[in-house]
Amino acid sequence: MKRWSILLVPVLLLLLLPGAALATPEEDFDSALDQLYVDGYPQALEEYFVSHGTNPALGFRWAGTSAERAVAYRTYEEFTAMGLRRVKLEPVPVDVFEFKSAGVTAGGETFIASSFGGTPPTGPDGITAEVIYVGNGTKAAFDAAEAACGPVEGKLVLMDLDFGVAFWMSLPGSEAAHRGALGVIATYGDGGYYWYADDALGSFDATYQYDWAPMVYISKTDGDRLRAQVVAANEAGTPYVATMVCDTDVTLADDGGCAFNVIGTLPGKKRGQAIVVSAHMDAHFRAGMDDTGALVNMISVAKAMRDSGYLPNYDIVFLATAGEEFGYTNCYYDWLTGSWYAATKTHKNWPGKMRAFLGLELMALEGAPLGSACSEELVSVLDKVAADNPELVPYGTSFYSPVYCWNDQWPFAAEGIPGIRLGTSNAMYQSLYHTDYETLDLVSYDYLAKVGKFLFRTQRSLDCGLLPYDLPARADSLAASVDGDALKAAGADGALVDDLVRRVEAFTAACDIYEAGKDGITKATKLKRANNKLLKIVRMVHDDFIALSAWDYTIYPHEQVFWDLELLNSAIAGLETGPVDPDAAAGPIWDISQMYYGLMFSYDAFVDDQQRHDPSYYRIAWGGQGQLAPYHDLVAEYEQIYAGDYAGAKASLTEVRDAQVVLLNERLAQMIKTLKKVTPKVRALLY
Repeated sequence: MKRWSILLVPVLLLLLLPGAALATPEEDFDSALDQLYVDGYPQALEEYFVSHGTNPALGFRWAGTSAERAVAYRTYEEFTAMGLRRVKLEPVPVDVFEFKSAGVTAGGETFIASSFGGTPPTGPDGITAEVIYVGNGTKAAFDAAEAACGPVEGKLVLMDLDFGVAFWMSLPGSEAAHRGALGVIATYGDGGYYWYADDALGSFDATYQYDWAPMVYISKTDGDRLRAQVVAANEAGTPYVATMVCDTDVTLADDGGCAFNVIGTLPGKKRGQAIVVSAHMDAHFRAGMDDTGALVNMISVAKAMRDSGYLPNYDIVFLATAGEEFGYTNCYYDWLTGSWYAATKTHKNWPGKMRAFLGLELMALEGAPLGSACSEELVSVLDKVAADNPELVPYGTSFYSPVYCWNDQWPFAAEGIPGIRLGTSNAMYQSLYHTDYETLDLVSYDYLAKVGKFLFRTQRSLDCGLLPYDLPARADSLAASVDGDALKAAGADGALVDDLVRRVEAFTAACDIYEAGKDGITKATKLKRANNKLLKIVRMVHDDFIALSAWDYTIYPHEQVFWDLELLNSAIAGLETGPVDPDAAAGPIWDISQMYYGLMFSYDAFVDDQQRHDPSYYRIAWGGQGQLAPYHDLVAEYEQIYAGDYAGAKASLTEVRDAQVVLLNERLAQMIKTLKKVTPKVRALLY
């Protein structure tokens, strides 16, 4: 007998003894991950990543900057050292904003300021000019300020950012630019904004145009002090002079600006049907959680998989993205740049071949529930993992659908890859979000490890056996979006609506039949065939049914068209009722697409913003995946109503309404076409 076989005998006997069962993959992984935390591996990565910033005090590592590239290079090195395959730096064209410093000097003191991604720089010497307070930055506020103090052209403006006025700082920024202001000093308004801590500095992507006035942000505390001085001077008719600095080096994508996504693969037993695990590398300030903690978790999970010898059935692709926070100026859809580029350019062959996209965000805040906005098909997957592993979710869970466009899963979902975003947040964190208070001290490493283990189990549930897609959940979501009676009342073609309702019912029935019989799919050949079919079904559903609302929420393609049509009908009905009540007739116009902005800001500022939603706009970016409904310009019709030209307003609104009906019918027809293709595929899953 050979020596190796002699040695093998006691090993085999040992395995046959009671209690000598091999450890499960979960146990091996957990042990390897725990050891990484004992060794300080995740902690050291976190400290290294947050140490990089283009501003020595505040941090900042926007896409393509020296700080963000340092994180990308380290991620590349970690992927390589742990033995992942096909590790690459993948170029992503971006507008690189290397923020160095910002501040406002006035009244004998200097207020430290932050900046926004995409707002143009002033140069190191800044801009020195008279300051005018313009309230919340709306047309009415600017008009009042100019009536009292004269034109703001050639001056700086002090402005309150206010959620009650505009979601983005681009609208008031555009208003300032069109009036010729040299720069904008922004602070926290009474209506509230993103940053609640009084002395916090804030940052965000600005959805800004590069030829608008530069903008900086000072804290609420400093803003209150500066506002009091400026208002007093403005009311007294005394010039108040300040110097505003936003020192940023800019290299536009057109001039060679570039960042890198970092990718590495843990090979599985079989090719195809991989799972993507992702986190982003860029950050505002030093951002311990968003997204440094998640990036650290992703890298640690990958290393623990390697250290434990884990061999998945299918490849796991680890993807660290650039530009999630900000990637482009002259663009409304200026975030999600790295994931959009990967989904539609670098890896446009992935849809139909990837089982799921697992995105990591905001990790890991002690006391905050583990949450996820995810594809309808995957909510039940997370619910089951949580139910089976309650010790990993000590603060509860919040899993829901649909996916949303505030993280990297969205471009992949819109291309056909179902997505999950795991993150931790609560009201306390929201007060620190995107501020200089968002530091590594927020990260609970004990919780971070638990989330890592939860992620591993989620990956395992998607890697083994029949893909756990919840098709009835998708059917229920689709059915909830189709109200046949309401669609007909709005003007949609009755026969088309009836056909769609029948198709939705047939799709729902097919999904229910599949759900009831899927446990019978056990043979390897049938499993493989069913999984291939499921991938095609989910790709088709995501690619054809995911759309964006006017306010950037995930909807079905007909919904925004339908909502706007109902409002148009209401406005027209108000003009057909005698005597006409102008308020009743004009009121619905406020809620059509983004007409709110058209009535709150100057017409030029409104048009500037709206043109960037046009599908033909040169930087439509990932918005082009969203099957956008028209962004209506009804300012003239609104003004006609209040001028008493009811007939003219009615004629124009009717023309818009009729075009909207045509578009609604087209979208309903497209949904019918998709259901005609996908429903038989669902029926065939059991055979």
